[in-house]
Amino acid sequence: MLSSDYRGYKRLLIAVSAAAFLVYGFFLPRNSFVFNSPDERANAFFAEQVAQRGTLAAFDPITLNFPEITPRSFVAVNGFLSPGGFWGLPLVFGAFGRVLGASFIFLLTPLLAILGVWSLFGLVRTLFDNRVAFWSALIAFLHPAVLFYASRNFFPNMAFTALLAITAYFFVSRPFGRTVHQHGSHQFAIAKYLDGALGWLALALALLIRPSEITWIVLIAMILGLAFWKNLRWPNFFLGLYMAAFFLTIVFITNNILYLNGWTFGYNFGSLMSSVLPSDNAFFAALSGAVNWLFPFGWHPLAAIKNVWHFYYILFWFFSFPVLLGLWLFFKEWIHRRLTRPQKWFALSWIIMTVWLFMEYGSWQIQDNPSGQITIGTGYIRYWLPSFFFSAPFIALVILKISQSWPLPRLRTVARWAFFSALAIGSVIAVYFRADGLLHTRQFLRESNGVKTFVLAHTPDDAVIITDTWDKVFFPERHVWPDFDEVESRTLFPKVAAKRPLYYYGEPLVGENLARFTDEGWRVLKVAAFGNEELARIVRE
Repeated sequence: MLSSDYRGYKRLLIAVSAAAFLVYGFFLPRNSFVFNSPDERANAFFAEQVAQRGTLAAFDPITLNFPEITPRSFVAVNGFLSPGGFWGLPLVFGAFGRVLGASFIFLLTPLLAILGVWSLFGLVRTLFDNRVAFWSALIAFLHPAVLFYASRNFFPNMAFTALLAITAYFFVSRPFGRTVHQHGSHQFAIAKYLDGALGWLALALALLIRPSEITWIVLIAMILGLAFWKNLRWPNFFLGLYMAAFFLTIVFITNNILYLNGWTFGYNFGSLMSSVLPSDNAFFAALSGAVNWLFPFGWHPLAAIKNVWHFYYILFWFFSFPVLLGLWLFFKEWIHRRLTRPQKWFALSWIIMTVWLFMEYGSWQIQDNPSGQITIGTGYIRYWLPSFFFSAPFIALVILKISQSWPLPRLRTVARWAFFSALAIGSVIAVYFRADGLLHTRQFLRESNGVKTFVLAHTPDDAVIITDTWDKVFFPERHVWPDFDEVESRTLFPKVAAKRPLYYYGEPLVGENLARFTDEGWRVLKVAAFGNEELARIVRE
């Protein structure tokens, strides 16, 4: 029998889910394929490619002779454009879009985010109780990192995190198995194996979307497997091995088709790796190679601590410091032996995951914000999203603990909602009103759509546009040349100009930037200006 508290919590969460779907799915404009990130642009393009044509690679004949004329986050292989990163998100989203319509792919991240929060609710309800689960779900819905990246539909991190939550829910809560057990229905006993099947499927999709996270996931899975080996269901275990082999085969075949090598993705990790240990002898060389494989962005603990302080604690202090307080309360309960074994392992798993993500991505000096500001749009936030998301139960414990100091039940309720309201206000300010926030993003997308409309109207269909960052806006309607340098201006540039009309879009060409064209006998003819940027035609003298 379900308690009245549970039914009340469920009704409130349904209402919050409906509001979250509208906020996540529709705050940013959806009426044009204009994006604020080259990664989003690429994922959306290839997802649409799968939805409409059933293939990831897109033939682009210009890249046969000029592979440099390729947008960021794309790679050109033998005349075909392929994802410059992991192709799991475009493949999964595109497959859904092929069945339900291409426009549906815009809504998959919001829907997955909501399913992820409900899975967290079910997981925490199994491990703790209804109250902790309810407040955990509310906190997860409104955490700044979740609110921001659930609205940025073609970043993979929210979908990955939600699928992890779904995985944990089916493996730990076992909703189908519990139902069969409670009702004693032997007729549908096979349904209990659905938990394992759906859990493995969710995990496989998560790793397909973010295969770079496999190391710490396997590490935690092995630790939990050893800790609970007596509870392992061997049919589910072998089902997992079968699905792993199946999906690895898909990965190998797809990589071989896209990149001509079964073990290669679009990322070139070789350029990012740095040797962290001397390699004078075989031992150190092997150790250095292992560290570089585990931490492809280097091993820099001091840099990681600095980045964690700025981007995890200072940026979201109103969420992150309650997490520390919640951990302290949690370990007090542990010391007094008031925690169950699964509760302890939940906390340990979160700590292992968080420390690993801190060290792996914190060692990387991400510079995706040209101003150097500490903002929500910086890459650390999305790479640490699993840690943010699964920290919600620790904040929930703080809310419940603080409210216990009030003598009357009604005052306790007021205290809980007051604490949560303060978190919600801080989250809304951080997500919408600060630099790189969603209000800024929405304004940029609307202005970019206007610029794109004008540029398309004033350039021929076969034009190539040289641009630093606007490739994410002009592609695929126009070919773009984003990584244009001095060498190319002298060697490759005349060859491209002989075949295609050339344009430039960006900051006005003056001084040395203008000279690299004029000194080679080219004229730069201004077409129009947009604020601090201009569109110009480049022709021979």
